Amino acid sequence: MPLVFASSLGGTLTMIGTPPNLVINETLSKAGFEELSFFSFTAIGLVCLVIGTGLPPSYDSTRYVRVIAFITMILIVLTL
Repeated sequence: MPLVFASSLGGTLTMIGTPPNLVINETLSKAGFEELSFFSFTAIGLVCLVIGTGLPPSYDSTRYVRVIAFITMILIVLTL
């Protein structure tokens, strides 16, 4: 089941991963804002991917803490 979640949520990692990402980019462009880059969605997509595959409906608290720590590390690395 985690593989199904990963493939579905993996589309949120790039601009062309899901159609709404392209719609958002086009809407911003028409409104006069700067266009998004190909990997603009990656930080948010990684968080969604980790939470979606790391927290199944029956999760234990130790796994939850490990997932939150992993998400924090990803966000720290992305801000460097």
